[in-house]
Amino acid sequence: HYSARLGDTKLCEQVPLTAPKERFVELPGVNLPIAVPVFKEFKSVLFVPEGAVGSSTFIDDVAVQWQPAAIFAQHGKTIEFSEDFESSEEAIRDTSFGSGVKSLRLDGGKNFTAKISPTHKPGTRLTLDLDFFLRSGEGVPSIMPNTATKFPHSTRISLSETASVMAKNGTWHLREGDSWIDTKHRVHYDMWNHLQLVLNEDGTYQAAVQPVGQVPATIGSARASKESTVRATIEPSASTGHISCYDNLLISSGVPAEPPSLPWRAY
Repeated sequence: HYSARLGDTKLCEQVPLTAPKERFVELPGVNLPIAVPVFKEFKSVLFVPEGAVGSSTFIDDVAVQWQPAAIFAQHGKTIEFSEDFESSEEAIRDTSFGSGVKSLRLDGGKNFTAKISPTHKPGTRLTLDLDFFLRSGEGVPSIMPNTATKFPHSTRISLSETASVMAKNGTWHLREGDSWIDTKHRVHYDMWNHLQLVLNEDGTYQAAVQPVGQVPATIGSARASKESTVRATIEPSASTGHISCYDNLLISSGVPAEPPSLPWRAY
């Protein structure tokens, strides 16, 4: 959306921008158009003076301000758990994200649990941030979209038993009560992603993800049980050949600085 003012006079407000044009790619030898994400970008500021021929228009003090939507929540002041796996005996040196050279590799059926306080303090929210790399079923990793890619592997990342997300069958799923909800939000396999879970005091939670090289996006929101014990876990599927890596796990708690500015999409 965009808004405009002339001094104290409001000219327009919350006018929706036109949607970007669709974009497709084709893999060599496949010849099948595959839709890829598209975004708007700012390239120039254009002024078109109006009025009678020969009239003059003066422009001064031009400023362009852009305030992106806040996707990820701010971390709390209290760090409940922090691990970059650089000193972990279970870490590998094959791949890492951010600073450092190691990450935690979990093959099929191996779980990881972060030791944190089992209670959610009143008036605070919990945030879980981590980077992860989940392999698809392809023999060679590729970041190019391919409609023929198989997704035999999954992983579940949780802040509690019912505040949980799962990458499964190519899309993100949210836990709500005893059910899993397919958000239809695509999982980006074979590349590093940054994931955040936010557990609020009222029992709701939100999830957002940012594949490397792309803009962050919301996965969705759901409701967790208020009685659910806080227990941060990573649970890869026990599928044959499962490979997934995790890095820079950070769990924090604190009083929210302000209500979330992003209208989280609920399912």
